[in-house]
Amino acid sequence: MSTQLSRLLWVLAFVFALGISQFGTPATAQGLRFELQSLWRRTVSFYDQGRFAEAEQTARRSIAIASSRLGPRHKATARGGFELARVISRLGRTEEAEKLTRQAVSVWTGEFGPRSAEVSSALTLLGVVLFEQDRYAESQEALSRALSNLEVSRPLRPFHRGQILRWQGLVYWRQGKLDEAGVKLRQSLAALERMTGNDRIFVHRVEANFGRFLWQRGFFSEGEQYFKRAAAGYEQLGQPARSELAGLLARMGSFYASQDRHTDAEALLRRSLALNQV
Repeated sequence: MSTQLSRLLWVLAFVFALGISQFGTPATAQGLRFELQSLWRRTVSFYDQGRFAEAEQTARRSIAIASSRLGPRHKATARGGFELARVISRLGRTEEAEKLTRQAVSVWTGEFGPRSAEVSSALTLLGVVLFEQDRYAESQEALSRALSNLEVSRPLRPFHRGQILRWQGLVYWRQGKLDEAGVKLRQSLAALERMTGNDRIFVHRVEANFGRFLWQRGFFSEGEQYFKRAAAGYEQLGQPARSELAGLLARMGSFYASQDRHTDAEALLRRSLALNQV
């Protein structure tokens, strides 16, 4: 998980602003809106940098402010909870993350409707959190609901659709439904292919997933092609993708070692180690 789930909500930030402006004087409401939006942006920034302790602290501060000023069931309070859930799920605290995400689904369903973009975003995160708890049937149900919402929720639709399809593919893979997993991963790549700039990192993540998937199914040549595509993409992105590249190179090292290509494996493992030491 990363900024993909938040990006959908930033497109709709004006909706939150309208909700906040109902409280206090215009000047007070504007100040509160700017304060909360600043905290959300900082949470995302810390998360992207891997500074999870700071991200958690900032998200909790946004929740405390929104809850005390706007109420515990306000959509802005739920937004803080959504951001916090993303952070703590990365830290393995999936039970608390699930609770926060379900609350966001509930609040935003009442505010924006059950098939809104906001609810779709929260359902996607819920699907990921449930996946991390090995609750695959429930995860697939949440992801399927999120995907169906995109028929009426247009903002960032190709991007969001690609992310949901990726997670559906990973769920099917864990369930041993390999044909379905392959279809979903290919659909994810097709949906994300037009991403540009740093957003290309999401394409390369799916390429890396698909390379590993093909490797485990015995399609070594095609799997190697996808590994190489992902590695080249990460290298082109530079610093933002350094940790992703290090992890992929280590996996590729294992891939080559499994085929007795030990020279190639050693070279990749050395590069991975060097990247991790920077």
